[in-house]
Amino acid sequence: WQVGLQNNHIQAERFAIEEDRVLFMFREGSQAWDAKDYIVEQERCEEVMLEQQTYLGRYCQTCSQEDKDKEEKKRKEKEKKKKEYQKKEKKDKKKNEKSKKKPKTEL
Repeated sequence: WQVGLQNNHIQAERFAIEEDRVLFMFREGSQAWDAKDYIVEQERCEEVMLEQQTYLGRYCQTCSQEDKDKEEKKRKEKEKKKKEYQKKEKKDKKKNEKSKKKPKTEL
């Protein structure tokens, strides 16, 4: 996973805590959230803990179906919000471009 993170321009140091547990340390804190999104999508990930919250891995084998459904619902809501935000950004950008294209007046 460390190589996958590096391929996505996320710099992290890895420390093996237990046989099945790893600690990642990030130089830039905001990259931890991007890393969390990447790691929970990996098949062998059971859970990710970030800022005292636990996020279940998408392919978690030990999680109950109810927990998986809740996590999937959170993912879908997050994706929906992200799309709405991108749509709004695009709309605002077009609006700003139109306001900049005012006709020039000559004297």
